[in-house]
Amino acid sequence: DFDVFKAFVSNLYKYRRTGDIFFTLGNHELWGLNGEKLDSIISKYKEVLDSYGQGKFHLVQNNLFYADLSWKEINETELSLMSIKDIREKTRSAKVLIFGGIGFAGMNDEFNADDGIYMDVLDRGLENMLTTKFLALYEKVTKALYDKNLIVLSHMPIRDWGGKDIHAKENIVYVNGHSHRNFFYDDGKKRIYADNQVGYKGKNVSFKQIAMDFNYDWFADYEDGIHEMLFKSILRCSTDIQKEMYQYLSLYLK
Repeated sequence: DFDVFKAFVSNLYKYRRTGDIFFTLGNHELWGLNGEKLDSIISKYKEVLDSYGQGKFHLVQNNLFYADLSWKEINETELSLMSIKDIREKTRSAKVLIFGGIGFAGMNDEFNADDGIYMDVLDRGLENMLTTKFLALYEKVTKALYDKNLIVLSHMPIRDWGGKDIHAKENIVYVNGHSHRNFFYDDGKKRIYADNQVGYKGKNVSFKQIAMDFNYDWFADYEDGIHEMLFKSILRCSTDIQKEMYQYLSLYLK
């Protein structure tokens, strides 16, 4: 129910302590605005987050957020036009990044739009098109940011929008819901956290954490070899960044 969502978001902001909060919509959110088209529904949810969140609530829908000195966004249009090189350059100093969205279930032949999971908002053809778009953006983002702290936050599980042959990529954190069946996998390289779904039974709700290493590799884009460094540029940085850069330089020179 859209009014319940507004009440929830309003109260969430009142009790929020600090930090930014990121939302994805699910297929059930598309039910709450009868007669509205998908783009209109997404816009109305975003308007609520912008209105109540005071710049701290963000809707993740085919866009990329990255934490530099503050959270910044690359929207869907910009992301679709940018090259892999452009994405890496723009997010060069980001400590953590979030990409995602509904994802949709175009690759799921057993449970999809034909089963009414979006009510009358999407048919199977549109669902397939939206899934293809999401998957293309996912492939671009993960190729560009394979060595960054990237979280892929989607409502549908990977297989729904990537197909049964898709596999989680190493060094990327995947978070999803939708299935109402908790799943957890973390071997230190591949990480899938779908283990905090409320499901159809029980009312015990709790929050979980993801451990991430926020160290920044200043030489990630350098080829192997010897490079002449400009130490004057380091002196223009803040004290904390200077310390971090000197630490990496000393390790690099050893």
